[in-house]
Amino acid sequence: MILDTLGDHLRTRRLGHVAQGFATLGSTMDAAATWVADGAPHGARVTAEAQTAGRGRHGRGWHGTPGANLHLTL
Repeated sequence: MILDTLGDHLRTRRLGHVAQGFATLGSTMDAAATWVADGAPHGARVTAEAQTAGRGRHGRGWHGTPGANLHLTL
């Protein structure tokens, strides 16, 4: 998974270095919300190669195929 090495390229001190990565998720936002409820640290990152039930602005659905988009919640 290419997203596994994303943290190696960040120039931030805290944002995005602690991460959970998935091949496919319904929504990175839902996964992040669950992780936050379980104690995720500030700046944690959730990524997915594909997303099937994401939500965009104004209630628009968001999905993407593997390798074609970046699916990320910080």
